[in-house]
Amino acid sequence: MKKYVFALILITVLVYLNSFGNAFVWDDLNNIVNSKQLDGPVIWQDIFFKPQPPAQFYRPIPFLTIVLDHFLWGKDPFGYHLTNFLFHLINVILIFYITASLTNTPIISFFCSLLFAIHPVHTEAITYISGRSDPICGFFLFTAFLFYGMEFQKTEIPTTENRLKVIAKRFSCPRSFNARYRQFVYFGLALVLFLLGL
Repeated sequence: MKKYVFALILITVLVYLNSFGNAFVWDDLNNIVNSKQLDGPVIWQDIFFKPQPPAQFYRPIPFLTIVLDHFLWGKDPFGYHLTNFLFHLINVILIFYITASLTNTPIISFFCSLLFAIHPVHTEAITYISGRSDPICGFFLFTAFLFYGMEFQKTEIPTTENRLKVIAKRFSCPRSFNARYRQFVYFGLALVLFLLGL
């Protein structure tokens, strides 16, 4: 499995390597370069409860990453592009592990993840800094799906029909406290991560 993950990392880096030298464009100029909110002291409550212009929408998690990038990199676009790329790379690896858990076939998981990694539809979300809400949303949703699926990895039943029977049995039969607690933790984490992805 490690060789597939290494190959995915290498290919994804090669595909997006030319984007690290790009400058700020379009909305990046208003949201980052000319943002008065980033130049002054950033109040954490304002990020979550009082979005400032020019933002026309409420997206606190992507804006929080912009604030952290601004703290680390200032006005150097390289760091912002690196953050977008890292979110995409983590999503590629998450898809690999999700499909590996569903198919039990590393080669199928590799090609599914590779298609996701190099598909041109992701170009704008990865190379355009202000488009980072898409990979961040994907990160939270894929992680939620991974946590949700962890409960089903305890069974060794490959067919969909049998999985549905296992789900029905788990919700109808009494279980020990530890099993219930583990199930609520996985489902709770999945729900929180899903909500963060919205």
